Amino acid sequence: MEKSKLIQLLKSLSKKEFGELEHFVKSPIHNKDKDAVKLYQYLKKCFPDFPTYKIKKEQVTAAVYGTKNDKNLKKLKYPASAMTKCVEDYILWKGLQKEQRDADILSLKVYQKRGLDKFFLKKVEDIKRALESNPEIGHDYYLFKHIMYELVYDNTSTSRVGDKFEEVLQQKKENLELFYTSTRLYHYLQDLNRTELLFSANKPAPFNMIIKEIEGKALYDKHPIFEIYVFLAKNIPTVDSFDAEETKRVLLLFYENARIFSYYINNTIALLFIQFLTKVYNHGNVDLISAIFSIIKFGIEKKILHLENGNIMPIIFYNAIIFACENGAFDWSNFLLEKEAINLPNTHRDSIISLSNAYINTSQGNHDACLTILSRVNYKKHYYFYDIMVKTLVIRCYFEQKESNLLYNYLETFYAFVRRHNLISVGQKERFNRYGRFVLILDNNRYSRKYTKKELYNKLSQEKNIYFRSWLNRMITKQ
Repeated sequence: MEKSKLIQLLKSLSKKEFGELEHFVKSPIHNKDKDAVKLYQYLKKCFPDFPTYKIKKEQVTAAVYGTKNDKNLKKLKYPASAMTKCVEDYILWKGLQKEQRDADILSLKVYQKRGLDKFFLKKVEDIKRALESNPEIGHDYYLFKHIMYELVYDNTSTSRVGDKFEEVLQQKKENLELFYTSTRLYHYLQDLNRTELLFSANKPAPFNMIIKEIEGKALYDKHPIFEIYVFLAKNIPTVDSFDAEETKRVLLLFYENARIFSYYINNTIALLFIQFLTKVYNHGNVDLISAIFSIIKFGIEKKILHLENGNIMPIIFYNAIIFACENGAFDWSNFLLEKEAINLPNTHRDSIISLSNAYINTSQGNHDACLTILSRVNYKKHYYFYDIMVKTLVIRCYFEQKESNLLYNYLETFYAFVRRHNLISVGQKERFNRYGRFVLILDNNRYSRKYTKKELYNKLSQEKNIYFRSWLNRMITKQ
């Protein structure tokens, strides 16, 4: 039974849900097979792992019928089928408890089918009020409104809603168009982001076409989600002509409307803004550190940057620590370690916590403490990201401690690691190598005084893709 539909459905349930399922199995409305109750009681002992040796057909048959003869083996399919139906009923019921919009649509369909016009129209008005007070706008928001007006339109066509026919028809068409357009743009942004075309001016023709569609139909007036989407789509590739005021305006638009956007919309917009501003920052705009930190802080505190299961991605957590430290927000970085580290995936938690503590220590000038933390952890069991982050921190520590010999030797191994590692992209290799070379320039300049501070600032500003730009900027100030 290991690969059966029943077992796969049961494995998807939580402990609490498995307990609630018992009410369905024992209810004569959902189940009329008494043997299904026995089957549930046995499988309850196997939950949640359902070991293979315990759920073999012979084993389960013996538990349900007492013996495992051929007749009983064939009969097992009946209680198994009945219980599968119970699980499906339970999952549907559970889903309707969580998905209010699905439940609302089902209610409207039931009232309409039974000719309960008074209750149908009252439900429509209740839904409208609920949408106004708590819209939670996402792509499904427009689809939900379209389906609702579709049902109202059906009533209109039979003179149940009277003179509202044209208004309902217009709402029906408008919301379908909004759903279609927002969904297309959302998925284009997602696909372009995944394929790294988002930061290229050479976008596919359909992408440019959808931008023109949105601007041409003045959908900005319908909801700010379109203005934010179009801003990101048009401006992300053109980091060299960055408009600080326009970016600030659209960011404020996002902050003001995040409470009514769905999780998926907020998550996508926040991540794209972080990537956009980080790219501009890496191209020389050091002033953007506070803006990037504000988005990350906002996203974490509002649970926008968390995964749906409540976890937070290691890269998001570590970037939050970096930008908090770069902004001098050490209290917030400590808050992050105390309150949010628990939400890191188990396999990464210890490593990210250690790496974060090391970054905080080196940012506060505690270089020996940083090096001690880094030496105790084996990051090589993880993705290369941990290894490269450790190496960049060691370089910082050696430089700030004025350990030139250690620094030169370590930089050689750093360059070799970056050059040989196949998982590091060409752009990342360029960024890390520039970082190493500029640290070397600064270390040599301590003694040679070859460059003035102004010349060093100019050299750094000309580096369009370099790691730890704000730290390098501070090190020039100290020269």
